Amino acid sequence: MVRLSRWFWQLVLADGVSELGNQAGWMACTWAVLSRPNGIEWASVLSFGYGVCVAGANCIAGALFDRFPVKRLAVFASLTLAIIWTALAVCVMFVSPVWIWLCLLLMAGLIAPFTELAWMVFVPVLVADDQLERANGMGELVFQAGVFAGPLVGSWLITVVGSPAALLVDAWTFVAAALAIHCLKVPTLLTETRAKAPYGAWWQSLQMGAKYLFAHRVVLVVTALAFVLNFAYGVIDIALPTMVQRQFFQPVTRLGMLIGLQALGMGIAACFYSWQGRRLRHPSWPLWLIGMFGLCMSSYFFARGQLFDIAIPTFLGGTVFGMVPPMFRAIIQRTVPTRVRGAVFGIRAAVISVSVPLGGFVAGNASILLGGRPSIVIGGMAVVVTLVSLSCWLWMRRDSALETLADNP
Repeated sequence: MVRLSRWFWQLVLADGVSELGNQAGWMACTWAVLSRPNGIEWASVLSFGYGVCVAGANCIAGALFDRFPVKRLAVFASLTLAIIWTALAVCVMFVSPVWIWLCLLLMAGLIAPFTELAWMVFVPVLVADDQLERANGMGELVFQAGVFAGPLVGSWLITVVGSPAALLVDAWTFVAAALAIHCLKVPTLLTETRAKAPYGAWWQSLQMGAKYLFAHRVVLVVTALAFVLNFAYGVIDIALPTMVQRQFFQPVTRLGMLIGLQALGMGIAACFYSWQGRRLRHPSWPLWLIGMFGLCMSSYFFARGQLFDIAIPTFLGGTVFGMVPPMFRAIIQRTVPTRVRGAVFGIRAAVISVSVPLGGFVAGNASILLGGRPSIVIGGMAVVVTLVSLSCWLWMRRDSALETLADNP
């Protein structure tokens, strides 16, 4: 088996480190705002505002990646995010008005896509085509390691030294990511592609990417399914902390345990996919995995105050779900040509990321309408995800879309 290049490992390690800090920082921000008056409403607004800015900036970031050096944009974005999260730590430390937090998170949302999309654009030119499954699996494994460690580190920092410390950790991880990307050797193929692209008129790349997205059913179907999954993630992002703090009256360490268990399951699944990914190219696999994720998370309907009752289903849900993101990314990276890859990833990320704040907004308001029972919101979301995956599978079989996808693995 051909070894993945050191530049690939440097890239994914930078992504994993920044994600560790991001998880710790977002947990600190959510926990701090939930402790204030009207905390649920403000948590929903913060999640919605951040997500909307991410969605809007994704298209611009993807198109600019097709026109300008990816490394330079990613380094600048990482350093800017470090400054923003440091400012947010200061605001939380001095108990400033929440609307200032919102302004800082809106700015962070406009910058974040320049770091999140960069590694997706780099990977197809850092590894060979037959190594995409392995590379995406290992990238997902490192990413989930950051997701797993982030809540543990964040909950420990909140308990010991408070929320501002967790936010400062987030800022320093972005500095570390900027240094790692700065030292990355730019692939020759990517450099030549950027050199041939004329500067300016980035909207032309955006138009080309949109035409490609809607003209190819492979990309369109994968994007639609990812939209549903990210909506579910947005629901969990708000409903889970609310459930732990306000429904079950548990400490923040219990929240870190649940998020960590889910991330651990996703990391195990990503490791398995990097090993056996080439045998799982049939397009029915992600549909069945999405359905099983919904069935596992529907156990939240039966949560009655003991978080250990849902610990195992949460771990299993993360395990079956963990293979879906690298599957989707491998399909997109293999299908989309280099000249429009940044634009397609940007448009796809914009469409998908809209569902995250939408899910968080729905979760916060539904929890209030249901009398402070966010566990029912998570369970209902899981049922919807299961029905959507089953409906897509039935429609694709009848419309022969599975055969279409199988012809374009």
